[in-house]
Amino acid sequence: AVENVEKNKMEAALALVDGTQAVGEYETRIMLEAYGIASVPGDLAGGVEEAVEIAEKAGYPVVLKIVSEDILHKSDSGGIALNINNSDALRVEYSNLMERIAKNEPNARIRGVMVEQMAPKGVEVIVGMRRDTTFGPMMMFGLGGTMVLIAFTAVTLWAYSGKRRDAFVEAANLPFADESKPAVSRTQA
Repeated sequence: AVENVEKNKMEAALALVDGTQAVGEYETRIMLEAYGIASVPGDLAGGVEEAVEIAEKAGYPVVLKIVSEDILHKSDSGGIALNINNSDALRVEYSNLMERIAKNEPNARIRGVMVEQMAPKGVEVIVGMRRDTTFGPMMMFGLGGTMVLIAFTAVTLWAYSGKRRDAFVEAANLPFADESKPAVSRTQA
């Protein structure tokens, strides 16, 4: 049993992902908060006025991120708006974001828009996990944000004789940071 977890938050998060193929950023945020791991201030908005309320509470500048199980790469779909500094700009950017999504992802089921205070600059990472029928528990770790399509490393997590084993992560070969160019393989480096 896991201790120090807010069971109500975890149950709410699990209810949101019941029957889905993937656990998204919004649901993961709730799960992390259930374990006491803080996120940047923000929440899910169902409309523009709710987005303004969340932004006012979180503090400007904010970022808007589309929330949809059908949209895994938000940047590619036009589902992100950065550095929004006030409520008037937020209303314009919210409308523009929804127009881009309607054009680029017309069949996507939209849950809402995450409104979050802009995080300070730093290294973005991505972490993912799945249970593979062949390999068992798999974890993915790598650079996040727009770099996620360039480099990531997957490792298999396994147990041996009931003891934990270390997971080995090989550093990614990143010859450049321009996602419009093809990645260079290790044999080319």
